[in-house]
Order: sequence, then C-alpha cells, then structure tokens
Amino acid sequence: MYDALILTLGFEPGPLIRALASTPLRSNGLVAVLMPEFKDVRSERAFLDFKRIANMMFKNERISIDIKRFEISLKPLSKGVQEVRLIFKEFMDREVAIALTGSMRALILAVFIAYLTIPWIKEPRIFIYLEGRGESVEVPQVRRVLELAVTDVKQEILNALASGPKTITQLSVELGRDRSVIYRHLSWLESRGLIERKGKYVESTELGKALALPQK
Repeated sequence: MYDALILTLGFEPGPLIRALASTPLRSNGLVAVLMPEFKDVRSERAFLDFKRIANMMFKNERISIDIKRFEISLKPLSKGVQEVRLIFKEFMDREVAIALTGSMRALILAVFIAYLTIPWIKEPRIFIYLEGRGESVEVPQVRRVLELAVTDVKQEILNALASGPKTITQLSVELGRDRSVIYRHLSWLESRGLIERKGKYVESTELGKALALPQK
C-alpha cells in the first residue's frame, strides 16, 4: 500500500486513471498531479476529467483520497526541479509511487532529476507509461549510482550556495570545515559544472541549484 501516488499530466486522463487503478493507496493517501504552470485548455480538461473519474472509482469504497494539483515552473528548469523536490521531500520516508504518465518533456525531465537527487529513506517505485500501448515499464533504481558521487560535503556546499554566492571563507565558517577541505570539494564540483568561480566568490550553476536539497 502506498501513501502517495505522484502523476504527470498531459492532455489525456487515461494514463493517470490506469496508474491510479493499478496502485493501491492507503486511506487518505495523496494523489499529486503535476502539470506545467502555464495554462492549456487540454490539460485543464484532462485534469477535471481525471478528478471526476477518480472520485467515481472510490465512491463506493471505504477509502478516501486527496487529489491535489501542483503547477510546476519550467523556466529555468532548475526551478522546476526544486519545486518537485519540495513535494518529494514530504514523502522521503514513506511509501511512494511515481508514474510518468504524460506531459511536456521538460516536466518529465524535472521530475526524473528530482527523483534521482532526493536522499530517499524508502526507495520509491517509479514507472513510465508507454504512449498508445496502455502498459508501463518499471525504472531501475539508478539513483543509487548518483549517491556514490555526491558525498555529504559536496551536498553541504551545494545546499549552502543555494542561497547565493559565497567566499571559501564563508563556506568554511558556515559548514564548520577546514578551508582545504572546502577547496578540494569545490574543485570537484567545478570540474562537473556544478559551481563556478567569480573573483573571490563561488556560486552554483543552474545544474548545481537543481541538485541542492530544498530547505524549509
């Protein structure tokens, strides 16, 4: 049984309905429907149709579900990734299913990057619906590969830089680590395009911002 089902909305409610029907949810479970923030008549109609059909599906069962829509910014993409990660962060230690059931490629990419870069306590199930075939495929747990690369110190630096540029001294004081340690990890992050230096300041690139863990 799952605590949450996270869906991506395109122009048709069918894939979302199939994902909902095949994913057992606990009572009061969340059904999060992610869609781009800019309006599209077809998406609006698809969401209303999905909500109507979903409510009919559970009407005669002793299970209530909470359907919520989340409009995700996609310009820049890093902002969309951060918004999705804030949603995911609430369910890091719970049973979650993520179904890529349609929508713009940019939103699918933002959701997948967010999935890859959240330190899940319980690994979510993630699957993709094949357009026009009415079936889905499971996504392997490739996230574990990324965990090996972004160590705790590197993650701390990315998190600290999310609020704006900082000097090495500021990072050293804020993180309570020696300047030589900070410098060594900055070199690694810079070589991967996650940070850049501007004079005495260091700042995150768009990719680095996307990988920073959201802070409340």
